[in-house]
Amino acid sequence: MFRRTTPTPATATDVSELLRRPDKPQPYRFWLRWLDVIGGRRDGRRGLAGTLEHGYQLTPDQTTWLRHNTHRHTERVHSETVRHDALALALHQEADALPGKIKDAKKTLRDARAALAALPQAPPQPEQRRATETHTPAAVVTDRRTREHHATVLAPAQAKVTAAEQALTVLRARRREIRATLTALQAVHTQRTGRLAEYHARRAHAYERAYLRRIAGTPHDTTT
Repeated sequence: MFRRTTPTPATATDVSELLRRPDKPQPYRFWLRWLDVIGGRRDGRRGLAGTLEHGYQLTPDQTTWLRHNTHRHTERVHSETVRHDALALALHQEADALPGKIKDAKKTLRDARAALAALPQAPPQPEQRRATETHTPAAVVTDRRTREHHATVLAPAQAKVTAAEQALTVLRARRREIRATLTALQAVHTQRTGRLAEYHARRAHAYERAYLRRIAGTPHDTTT
């Protein structure tokens, strides 16, 4: 069982790298196929599978070679699963914390909007003059008080609303991003494990075909 840890830049890089380069099909090279065929013929000559009780075919655990191939396949799939889970768990941890953060961000936004709505939209005494404005026209004085009220009262409250809106937007975007990343990670995991299954199935098929041809007396065939 994995203990969830705080996401780190390295974890993010690993996820990005995995999604950018999920993997290429593993080549089943000629020399390895040839070795598998040789192994099948050798074991067939020795009759290591014993009596074929399931028809003219082998089961995955009927010879040491087949058991090793199955074990190696299981081992590699487990390794891929461990890697996937290690990357996904950090994202799950962050996703688990997001609902609470979004709830708090919504409350902050509601409070900021309420505070802004409670403020007077105009200065309480727009005609009030300062000592230096004795001879200043009334319209100019009113305009100054209005601008001062906006700068010192309304603008800071509006800035809090804007900041709260942006914070909520960022959290929601991150939630969508995490969901998409987890979906993509699962798709990559399925793809990689599927390719491993195909690779080991091809090896088993080459071995089994050579084994059965050997016990049937069919000439050597390295193109299986």
